[in-house]
Amino acid sequence: MLLALLIGCASESSPPAGADTSGASAALAAARPAALEGAARELASFLAGDAALDTLALADTVELHLAPEGTGTSTGTSVRLSRGELRDRNAWRMRAGQRWYSFVPPSGLTQTTVRAGTHFNCREVPLASRVPALATRPHVGVRLEPPTPKSCLETWNATFVFDTSAATPRLVAALYDQWEW
Repeated sequence: MLLALLIGCASESSPPAGADTSGASAALAAARPAALEGAARELASFLAGDAALDTLALADTVELHLAPEGTGTSTGTSVRLSRGELRDRNAWRMRAGQRWYSFVPPSGLTQTTVRAGTHFNCREVPLASRVPALATRPHVGVRLEPPTPKSCLETWNATFVFDTSAATPRLVAALYDQWEW
């Protein structure tokens, strides 16, 4: 009976034969996609002004990133903010060149798509194509759009990157990647 229990437990935690167990894939499998997607939904809800920060698990310091197009550089840019600073959703912003970019989505975006292991930049793309350094961590892409979108130019796109070493995923980085800057 003990042998059957051990075999059953092993089969639940082992990846299927031939599965990619490197980098983000292995980390994502270990992190339970549903828990990551739930945490990403909470973050998007907080940024939209619909939830309190008290329910969010943030690392002591969170890196905010902008994609290359927004910054006018080949690598994008980032800033590190403390958990205390991020208690105010309006603090989720950063400067690139002469412009400020806010992670707060515009109002009226009522359709939410949340997908673990992906990134949205108008369409679904690998995070490694945007910020390779973040792609090896468990991450969730979030896209918000109006009720009847006419194009992807109306969407808000962010990817949340998590530390999954504790029982609850903690946000360590976020990438804002609006299709049209």
